[in-house]
Order: sequence, then structure tokens, then C-alpha cells
Amino acid sequence: MMTKNNTRRALPVIGLLLFSIITRLYAFKYTYVINNDGVLYLDQAHAILEGKWDVAKSCGYNFISLYHLLIPVFYKITGDWIVGAKSISLLFGTLAVVPLYVILRQFLPRAEAFMSGLIFAVNPFFVSNSVELIKDPLFWFIALVGIFFFLYEPHDKPGDYFMVLSGLSFVAAGFVRFEIIFYMLGSVIYLLSFGENKAKRTFLFCVPLAGIVMIVLAGLMIHKGNFNIWNIFFAPRINIFFHGFFAGAFNADLFEKSCDFLKLFTGKFVQSIFFPVIPFVIVGFWSSRKELLRNRFMRYAMLLMVLSVMSLYLFYLKFEFLSGRYLATVILPSFIFIGAGVEKIIPFFEKKGLRRRTMVLALCFYIIIPALSANLGDKRTDKLIYKEIGQYISNIENNRRVNIMAPDKRIMFYANYHTSGLTCAQQLGEYESQIKLTYPDLVAQLKQKNIHYFLWEERSWENAPYDFLAAAESGVFKKVWQWKTNKTRFIAFKVID
Repeated sequence: MMTKNNTRRALPVIGLLLFSIITRLYAFKYTYVINNDGVLYLDQAHAILEGKWDVAKSCGYNFISLYHLLIPVFYKITGDWIVGAKSISLLFGTLAVVPLYVILRQFLPRAEAFMSGLIFAVNPFFVSNSVELIKDPLFWFIALVGIFFFLYEPHDKPGDYFMVLSGLSFVAAGFVRFEIIFYMLGSVIYLLSFGENKAKRTFLFCVPLAGIVMIVLAGLMIHKGNFNIWNIFFAPRINIFFHGFFAGAFNADLFEKSCDFLKLFTGKFVQSIFFPVIPFVIVGFWSSRKELLRNRFMRYAMLLMVLSVMSLYLFYLKFEFLSGRYLATVILPSFIFIGAGVEKIIPFFEKKGLRRRTMVLALCFYIIIPALSANLGDKRTDKLIYKEIGQYISNIENNRRVNIMAPDKRIMFYANYHTSGLTCAQQLGEYESQIKLTYPDLVAQLKQKNIHYFLWEERSWENAPYDFLAAAESGVFKKVWQWKTNKTRFIAFKVID
């Protein structure tokens, strides 16, 4: 039977879950078009469901993650590929606020922990990404569970064995995003540097990692066709990052790329963490100067943040690209400093004569109102044209499976969404490479790849070596329909056999 005290403890969690699910359900409903890389996840998941692992590896990313494996499960539950894949993000993006709150509650009063959790629950960065077809929300949840177990210290018994659960969580997160390795490295460094029973706690934390190494070694001998656990989960990621790393990263442009990274990272961090939250971040970091050495939460969070920034820096040096989504590894531990900032701001205004309850309510509104205005509204409406074109082709083809060479994979995806069998837009090649071909070579490529429809896009063909519309022969291309937006124009041509 739930006591009054237990009810009071549960209310903040219930409140945070309500805010989290309401904002995400709205985004779920009003995000009309899937993200571009969602096509790859769905094509690969479809192939996995049919047991075609070789096709799965060639139809999208060259690795298979835990997210890929969950999509067929949720498809079986929902009966719809898009709804199933989005539901994974919705579920774990919503639940992630729970481990975050219990982490914060270990060193913050209830009201301050709730407000810090509220920032996560309504933050536009986390809300919008919680309804995308991406693996990030699953990663957030598992990583936060790992951080919780790492920092958890029960009052009535030693907490050393929670290191096993923390290590296990991080290993599970590794099957979602490879970047968790920097959290694991930071955790080992922390265990060897601070606290008692260093050797024992480090050993317990590393037990799951040792277990996964043994599984991988055993997996090298367990094959599924030409694939095993190593080259499905691990080898592609290691190869992507480390192959040619020093030649690509450390070159004559190192200083210039470092400056570019700093500007890009700062801008994306402010944008992702949400501008109204910046005062809490600044106050939290400023107030932590004296507490950093004696506050284990801040020490650990700072270590994870520094290593995560370093990993993003190394990634940028090699690829000269930085997505805002990648900053989640920095933002998640930064909530400990956000919580510290919230805790410092409330007493400051209390000294000015404001009552604590009034200040808490005012801060809640300060968090919610800007976030709601950012979260409301239709999402990605400028991409609706891709869905419209795909559905138009699907209708005129009576849901017959077609291959489409288009400037965006989503066009072919929506054109084939209600057909049976596998779709693999990735195998058709990149649209941009077709523009560089001569007209005869383009025609030959389209026929060789058995392309049924070719989409001409005005913006993409502006700098082409020839005028496709003038060159298109009636015996090869038949104009089907055209669409015009405020940015560009599309014309669909049927490729005549």
C-alpha cells in the first residue's frame, strides 16, 4: 500500500512524465514527414525482419544497432513501420526524464530536481528528437540509467555492486551509439582517481565489458551467412572512425579546423540546450568552482563532458561535420550543473524578498512558456513535398513497386510504402552523382539500374553541365507531373523501357 510519503515522492516523477509525454505526443502527431536517415533505418529493419542480413548491411548504414533490432518488434506491435519506429523514440525519449530526475534528486531538493527535470521534459531539442526515426532517445535513456547506477549510493548497504549495473548499462548503450566508449573511459578514470575500494569498484564496473569481449570473441565463430557479431555491430564503427584518422584529422588545416569546431560547437550547444536555460548553465558552472573537488556528482559530470567534447572535436577533425544531435553526450551530464544553477538562483531571489514557492512557480513558467512556443507548430512542413510526390507516384502505379532516382530518398520510400517486399533506395546511388554525368551516360545509368521514374529538381540542376529539360528525349522520358514550392520546382519523368 502506497504511503503518503511515497505518494509525495512519486508526484514529481508523475508530473515530469506528463509534461514529457504531452509535448512529445504533440510533436509525434504534427511531424508529418520522417527524417531522411529514417529511410535507411526502416529499409534495414525490414530486411532484418525477413532474415536478410546481407541486404540489411547494404541498404543503409554499414552497421546494425539495437535500434534496428527493436524496429521490427514495434512494427509487429503497431502494424506500421513508421509508427513503430517513432514509438521507440517516443517511449525512451519520454522515459529518459525518470533516471535524470533520480540522479538530480540524490543531491538536490525536490523542487530544484523537478525544475531541472522539467527543462529536459520540455526542451525543444529533446522533444523534437524524441519523435524522429533515430537511435538517440534509446541511447539517452540507457546512458542515463548507467550514470544513475554509477552515482547511486544506497543508505543501508554498500553501493559497490551497482558498478556492475552501471557497466552493463553502458555496454547496452554501446549497441546503440559507439560514443558511449567515452563515458566508459571517463568512468574508469574516475574510479581509479577518487573514492575508496578503487580496484574493487573498477573491476566490478569492467565485468560487463569483459563479458561483451568474450561474447564478441565467441561471435567471431558464430556466423549468419557471411556475417557475425563483430562485423555487424563493432567493426564498421571502428573502421569509420579510426581508418585513416591521423591523415585525415591532423594536417595543415588543424588550427583553422579547431577554430571552426569551437564556433560550431558553441552555437549548436546554445541552440540545443535552449537559450532560456543558459543562465542556469552559467550560474551552475560558476558556482561549481569551489565544489568541483568535493562534489562527486560535479566531478563525474565534468569528466564525462570534457571527454565528450574531445570526442566531438576528434570527430570534427576527421569529417568536418557536426550534427546538433551529437551534442547530447555533452548535454546529458551538463544537467548536473543546470541543477546546481537552479539551486543557486532560488536563494538569490529569496534574499530579494520573494517567497520560495512564488519563485519556484515563476521559474517553472519561465521554463515552460518559451519551450511551448518553440514546440508548438507543424514540423518539417517544407519536406511535405517529398511525401506528396511519392504518394502521387504510388497512386498512378496502383502501389506497384518502383525504383525512383530522386533528390531525396523519402520520395521513393513513400512511393513504395504500401507495397510488399523490400525497398533499398541506398543501392540506387546518389542523385548528385547522376547530375555530373553526360546525358547519354545518365540514360544508360538509369536503364542499367532499372529506374522507373526520374525526378528533375530545378535547384539541383542549376549548375549542371547541360540543360536536362532541353536534352530529355520523348522516346526516353515521359513527363508525368510537376510540383512547385517557394524554393524549387520538381518534374517527374517516367523512364521508358
